[in-house]
Amino acid sequence: RRLKLAALASNPAVTEELPGDAAGRDGEDSFVRAIQGKTSAPSVKIFREVRVPHDAVPARRFEIDVVLACRSCLVVVEVKNWSGDVSPDPAQASSTATPGAGAWLQTRRDGSTLRHEDPLALLRRKAASLAAWLSSVHGLDLPDGFVRIKLVLVNGRHLRVDPRLTALPAVYHHEAVDDACAADLSWAGGLLAWMAGELLPWDKTRAMHAALAAAPTWDVLRLEGGATLRGDFRGFEGPG
Repeated sequence: RRLKLAALASNPAVTEELPGDAAGRDGEDSFVRAIQGKTSAPSVKIFREVRVPHDAVPARRFEIDVVLACRSCLVVVEVKNWSGDVSPDPAQASSTATPGAGAWLQTRRDGSTLRHEDPLALLRRKAASLAAWLSSVHGLDLPDGFVRIKLVLVNGRHLRVDPRLTALPAVYHHEAVDDACAADLSWAGGLLAWMAGELLPWDKTRAMHAALAAAPTWDVLRLEGGATLRGDFRGFEGPG
């Protein structure tokens, strides 16, 4: 048995990361680096992979890609590194008076299609759950309109988005997001300007930052070969 364990330790199985997982993480990294490159204000804090209680299933959690927290607002950000074409689902677009409401249809470059069930509605639920968690667990009641949402589509060079979606205030699509080292980070400055508003007192801002810093995140297990597993780590079982 010891020889078997030694062989496993010296020759671990190689598990490569799935392309979709890698693309999603790379998109989040690009977005965060660009925001960090545009601001050094101590009042602006960035938190990643924040988990908050699910609003319908107590045993589950919502995961928020990025939270931007400053004195003027709290922005719940979903980062999508999609490719191809994205538009409102034709089956629902004609049945709603609200542009962008309902499912979105993504047509990939290989011709395959994916249906995304109302991404903005899901993001609003995540934002509401985060606000409820801050209130119930940390006693932080934020002003009306303080919590905002932003769906960021980062693959500007390989993604075409229907104008009905890009016109929505909660949707952001710009090819410069792809290159966090680009000289022109005006898009990031524009996003930060959009975050302006009435300021929270400093003590409440610091309490908000502390609460978010202590928020649950996923356990991360990195495998030989590049794959990354995220979840609740309960233990490990080896051979024998």
